[in-house]
Amino acid sequence: MAPKASRLQAFEQLGRFGFKNAQGATVIEAGFEAVGQFVGGLTWVKMDHKRYYFIDELGQPLMAYTFDRAYDFSEGRARVKDVAPSRGYQGYGYVDSTGT
Repeated sequence: MAPKASRLQAFEQLGRFGFKNAQGATVIEAGFEAVGQFVGGLTWVKMDHKRYYFIDELGQPLMAYTFDRAYDFSEGRARVKDVAPSRGYQGYGYVDSTGT
């Protein structure tokens, strides 16, 4: 089953990105440095040269954990990159829509 298409579209304002609905009303304020596409109600965002995280269509974080890089969801998962040699791991992995 294909993921539900999002009603939200990214917009740029003063070099920041947010999301508007089909009527043009701002749903998520333009406060992000970069954003992905909503797929299945989730997208990645990046704020202020820092780490990436995922939000839902209300702008709420999917999980507290953040990543060095995140990619759009496809088939229920999103690829993520995390480099943390001090914690004993580095490389790519996948996150599902529950944050696991």
